[in-house]
Amino acid sequence: MKKHVKIHNEITLIGRIRHTGTKVKLDNKNALRVIISVPNDEDYKLEPNNISVYFRISDYKMFKKIKNKAVAICGHIDTRRGQKIVCDAMSFIEEATI
Repeated sequence: MKKHVKIHNEITLIGRIRHTGTKVKLDNKNALRVIISVPNDEDYKLEPNNISVYFRISDYKMFKKIKNKAVAICGHIDTRRGQKIVCDAMSFIEEATI
């Protein structure tokens, strides 16, 4: 077997920001750990999954007033020192008002 399928570590999460951040170090650089609440795929009535996402940013003021906002996050899984989800891009989702 000369050709093998490589496993990609890209991830997309859609949910709400539950906790707006804790200052941490990621690869000896400043980062922010944010808790994202993602709905359960099997049954939306069940409790949502809370997932830690790491942002490599130095400006923490951006996350002050965005608690409970709907977001979509594209990132990757970093496995050097444990498994961490690191954000590459984030987009706010406009919610419909009825």
